[in-house]
Amino acid sequence: VQLEGHYSSPTAYTNNLILNGEPIVDVVIPTDITEIGDFTFCHLPSLKSVTLHNEITRIGDYSFQNCTNIESIEITNAVTYIGQRAFGNCSSLKEITIPASVTYFESAFYDCGLEEVVIEEGVKSISVRVFENCSSLEKVTIPESVEAIYTGAFYNCSSLSSIIIPSSAT
Repeated sequence: VQLEGHYSSPTAYTNNLILNGEPIVDVVIPTDITEIGDFTFCHLPSLKSVTLHNEITRIGDYSFQNCTNIESIEITNAVTYIGQRAFGNCSSLKEITIPASVTYFESAFYDCGLEEVVIEEGVKSISVRVFENCSSLEKVTIPESVEAIYTGAFYNCSSLSSIIIPSSAT
């Protein structure tokens, strides 16, 4: 099944996906899936955890937006693209590690509940508006490999108390 755009996603019109009379709270992505499409799981407040396997390369735009109860997700080393607002408004997501493989993550965590972010050695830049409005964000670890931090990356992160920017960043 190919879904194109927000309004073609089955989650655009519902607040939960139900299986055997119970809301789905955990999702394990099958190994034959290599991309999570745009809007795939958006607007599912019952979703608490997502398990990705090592073959996922792309997390689409808005794919988990407004999944307000997601508490954990491990982004694997195969992921190169994290779409715009992929985790936007995921208010229960408190920690995230951006692996070195990621080359695009513009506004991916907009308005999240993040408190701590670790960006792994090998990431070259911190994208535009990536953590904008993450008002609970307190600590960010930026590696020496980062050469650029783009406009608004940490805009309105009012709780940010610790950020170490390497001298290599411009």
